[in-house]
Order: sequence, then structure tokens, then C-alpha cells
Amino acid sequence: MGTSDKTIRELDQENRHLKETVISMREKLEEIELSRADAVADAVRQRDLEVAELKATVVALREAMERQAAEHRDNLHKAALASRDEIRQLREMIQALRMELEKTVSR
Repeated sequence: MGTSDKTIRELDQENRHLKETVISMREKLEEIELSRADAVADAVRQRDLEVAELKATVVALREAMERQAAEHRDNLHKAALASRDEIRQLREMIQALRMELEKTVSR
């Protein structure tokens, strides 16, 4: 029975060692899972920040483009009004010159 008792003790010892190894591996796996969860949460937070920054940039660019478009429309409107006024003045000048020419020719 000596070798049988020794074998049982060795098996018990090996069994305890295997249990300790399994517990240690399980703890390490839990640490890794927590670490991954933290990394994923950090990545999601970073992505959310980048998305918010990009949205803010898009809004700022859109507002700048809308301001520029409004300025361009205003400038075109002002130029059109100035052109109409200039055309009116030129027509009045042409009419006055015609009348003066007709007076000169009829004398």
C-alpha cells in the first residue's frame, strides 16, 4: 500500500496544482477581459470625441459657406442695382445728346 498511498498523494498534489493553475488562469482571463473592456470603452470615448469634433467642423464650415454665399448674393444684387442705375444714366445722357444733336442739326 506504500506505493498506492504515494501515488494517491502525488495525484492529490497534482490535482491541487492543477486546480491552482486553473484558478490562476481564470483570474488572468478575467483581468484580460476587463482590460479589453476598458480598452474598448476608451476607444468608444475617443471615437465619440472625434465624431463630435468632426460635426463641429462641419457646422462651422457650413456656416462659413452660407455666410460667403449670402455675401456673394448681396454683392451680386448691389452690382445689378449699380448696373441698372448706370444704364439709366447712360440712356438719359444718350437722350440728352440726341436732343442736343437734333437742335444743332435743325438750326
